Amino acid sequence: HIPVSFRKLSSGWTARINWTVNGKHHQKYKAGFKTTADAQLWASKAKIEANQGLLSTKDVIFTDYFNQWFTAYKEPKLVNQTINRYKIIQWLLIRYFGKRQPKSIKRYDYQQFINKFGATHAKDTVNKTNTIIRGCVKSAILDDLIQKDFTQGVTLTFNNTKAIKVDYLNLDELQRFVNATAEKRNIHYPSRYMILTAIYTGMRLDEIQALTWKDINPIWKTISINKAWDYTRGGDFKNTKNESSKRIIRINQQLIDWLMDSS
Repeated sequence: HIPVSFRKLSSGWTARINWTVNGKHHQKYKAGFKTTADAQLWASKAKIEANQGLLSTKDVIFTDYFNQWFTAYKEPKLVNQTINRYKIIQWLLIRYFGKRQPKSIKRYDYQQFINKFGATHAKDTVNKTNTIIRGCVKSAILDDLIQKDFTQGVTLTFNNTKAIKVDYLNLDELQRFVNATAEKRNIHYPSRYMILTAIYTGMRLDEIQALTWKDINPIWKTISINKAWDYTRGGDFKNTKNESSKRIIRINQQLIDWLMDSS
């Protein structure tokens, strides 16, 4: 991530960006902007130029490249939770590979990294971590930083004791759970209505949290899913996970009755 700072002076707004390549600090600075919008526009263009310059530098440190690849190609289209995953992976790479360049990392080195990481993590976590790193390495090949994919053919190892076992309710248990939740519904406890909605629709938690009354059509028996709730940043409406997540689903009369009695 390339930090940007703005400051208002008597002569106008200033903008400054800072970044590091191979331990060397760089910055761009410009003053005299009439508005913050002008300063932000300049900073956005300067960040793109800095990213492009770093991505084309063959002596770049692997973890620096990972950060710039993530910032340029991934971050703009990711939700907060996924962004945090990328940042955690970058921290792991910094701890293990330090200031090594991509061209110095061999398949054996990456296998050792996976072995160490997998010793304390579940299979799903190892798979997701490896997939993200492989994406970065393939990008490095496209940017002509390396010639071979050092993640290719690596054996994924993991700790079976770290796996989360999920026991699903059978139909009878699910029906009893629904009945108990419905009987104890109370307008002062919206979570019970949310649980019933989740069971009857399969909607995501953030989609249910973002529902408003205008999204529910009791006449046509539908729910319109057109937004989500950003609970990771203190709460606010946000876009759905992707465009295909925007949809209209049909619901039965029972769920409509439960929701309407909470209005």
